[in-house]
Amino acid sequence: NLIQQAMVNVHTKDNPDTWNVAGQIQQKLYMKEAEKLYLGQPYDTVAFYSSLANMCEYFVKCDELEQIPNAKGVVAMKYRPANKEQINTNRPNLLNGGIFHYNKGQYREAHNLFSQYIATASAPILAEYNITPETDEYMTDIAAYYSVQAGLQAGDNNLAMKNIDIAKLSKDPEMSASIHRLEASTYLNMGDSVKWIELLKAGVERNPEDQYYYSNLISYYVNNGNTDELMIFADEMLEKNPLPIFHFVKGFIYQNMPDYENAVEEYKIAIEQDPNYVGAYRNLGICYCQLAQNASDKMTGLN
Repeated sequence: NLIQQAMVNVHTKDNPDTWNVAGQIQQKLYMKEAEKLYLGQPYDTVAFYSSLANMCEYFVKCDELEQIPNAKGVVAMKYRPANKEQINTNRPNLLNGGIFHYNKGQYREAHNLFSQYIATASAPILAEYNITPETDEYMTDIAAYYSVQAGLQAGDNNLAMKNIDIAKLSKDPEMSASIHRLEASTYLNMGDSVKWIELLKAGVERNPEDQYYYSNLISYYVNNGNTDELMIFADEMLEKNPLPIFHFVKGFIYQNMPDYENAVEEYKIAIEQDPNYVGAYRNLGICYCQLAQNASDKMTGLN
């Protein structure tokens, strides 16, 4: 209670000593619960992770204040050696805390711990450890990725976007693809259709086999009557990378005009490039049925 008063008092709130003591108190609370865990005794899980989070926050704040020169222009870092070791040693448990809260459906609490794991890595107090997304895969594949998921689960798009750029640095192809889709859908949730379309186009170019991008792009243009723009985009993509998906897109546009003859030609090219292209076979069959129906309709007027 006393240290909480000192943390807001105008005379003590900017003193590194205040925040060092505050961090030490949280450290003792954390170690008390950690000892119970080690001994297999019942322990307060929420207190365990919250005291760890507070300890890291307070030691980082202490370090920031210590970096400010005193009246003589001298910087004295007397607390950093001990405090950096405490943060670096126990920081991985922030991930466990985030996972604990995430599995409990406490998404904001989970997001906070995942975000703290990321933020402390770039704090000056840990600079010598060189913790980056390149050297710490947990930062991208767990902390950043699940902080995005936690933000979406909490219904807060701003939270979801906070660490998304770090999540996109994942070296795991599936996770990277997933986070790019989540980014696009988040902008759609935010009502930013311009950015959504931009990301869909980038996604089609980056990963043309991913149905999410081209199916949403097709639906958007067709539903808004902008098939001319979609045709231009498909032609641009074919110039860069003549993949069957772009012939499929052109076939789909022709099919909906309807211009079944041209649609048939585009689907045939897609199938020639990819003999296992199920969607192209399906739509080609539909076009043939429509052409047959049109021919039959013309015959009904003959005697």
